[in-house]
Amino acid sequence: MPHRKPARVLLCVLLLSCSDSGEGSPASSPLEWGDAAQWAEAPAGATSWEWILITEALPNPPPAVDYLGIDGLEASAAYVEAAQAGGAQVWCYISVGTAEDWRADYADFLAVDAAEREAGREGVVGEIYPEWPDERWLNPRQEALLPLIEARLDHCADLGFDMVEFDNMDGYDNETGFEISEEDEITYLTALAQAARDRGLAPIHKGASGLAEALEPHFDAILLEDCLLYDFCQDAQPYVEAGKPVWDVEYPEAYADAGRALDLDAVCNRSVALSVSTLIKRLDLNTDTIVCEAR
Repeated sequence: MPHRKPARVLLCVLLLSCSDSGEGSPASSPLEWGDAAQWAEAPAGATSWEWILITEALPNPPPAVDYLGIDGLEASAAYVEAAQAGGAQVWCYISVGTAEDWRADYADFLAVDAAEREAGREGVVGEIYPEWPDERWLNPRQEALLPLIEARLDHCADLGFDMVEFDNMDGYDNETGFEISEEDEITYLTALAQAARDRGLAPIHKGASGLAEALEPHFDAILLEDCLLYDFCQDAQPYVEAGKPVWDVEYPEAYADAGRALDLDAVCNRSVALSVSTLIKRLDLNTDTIVCEAR
């Protein structure tokens, strides 16, 4: 999945039983959702973007933005082409740190894992991701993993994408079933970034903000989640200083889970001050959007 949130947030989404303010949190005004058309109200020169990972929700025609992120393993070449015709650079969302059991290539990961373990080598597929039981962590130390992820990159390139988003880059900071160091992760991600470039895809750093200084030279942008809520937007400073896009999505469900009201004015003003381009979106990443730069 694209983002990692506490279990209660997931329960709110599944049951639709939690308010925007959250149980016991300060009251907040209902959000007035719009879509990417809000970018027309942004200041001249603003770089517009949108991120929609619910493939069934993709609007037709595609949003008229500078950058558009969609699920690369579910997208069609026709949709990518249509978005590009509207002026967008389109990025391909893939997970490089987990294998998802609903993906067509899941059996490939299991087969390689079984073969490596039978040969007495370290496995490729590790522990279940606790909040997302249909995903399992991958082992960036294992050379046998790289061709599997490169096949995903090939798919993105074949569909004509311009960029690729690497999700789940933080295995080193999770219980994966493997002993993964930051250096292991950096080595793996640097190799993947080059593999993406070899296929004409500009790589996007997703999450794992603690690796920003090491990885910025190899990536073209960074995408964060709830960095304003959890106060880590400053981790992306290497990208700001390099003049590369720094994108952030803030989720009302996460504010509810933290027992805090989402104050749009405060969030958006702080985002601008930190040179971060922020969208407010629902956790399922459909078309509902509030564009901070258009407020």
